[in-house]
Order: sequence, then structure tokens, then C-alpha cells
Amino acid sequence: MPKATDTVIYRLHSSHYAATDTTGAFLQGGRWHTQGKHVLYAAEHISLAVLETLVHTTGLPLPPKSVARVTIPAEVLIEHAIWQ
Repeated sequence: MPKATDTVIYRLHSSHYAATDTTGAFLQGGRWHTQGKHVLYAAEHISLAVLETLVHTTGLPLPPKSVARVTIPAEVLIEHAIWQ
């Protein structure tokens, strides 16, 4: 069996908040979750994180963002996921 490898993900966020802040998602809900859930949106590539951010703009320039690179160790298990 092949050895599991770490997973790297990227998150764009406002520099006014920590990269791990879930308050906005909790209060407002989002594209892939309902209000009242703590969720962090991230992507496999920086370009995908930028694209996901751009789809929520109205043609205006992208507001200043910070990028967080997160490494998820191979030992982390997903116990439950719902893909829709």
C-alpha cells in the first residue's frame, strides 16, 4: 500500500482577521455551508483560492488579502464528509 503524504492547502483571508477565524462563516453562512457552522474555506492551489474569491466580487478589483499555507499531516483522518 502506498505511503500517505501530507496535504497542502491555501486560504485567502482578510489581514484584519486570523487565517483560522471562522466568525464570518458562523454568522453569515456561505456557498457550501449553512449559518451557525464554523467553516474554513481553502483550496488545493493558490490560483483556485483566488478564483473562489473572485466569483464573489462584482467586477471590482480584488480587495487586499493575505494567504495562509496549511499543511495537513497524513495522519489526520476525515471521519465524516458530505460532498454535494
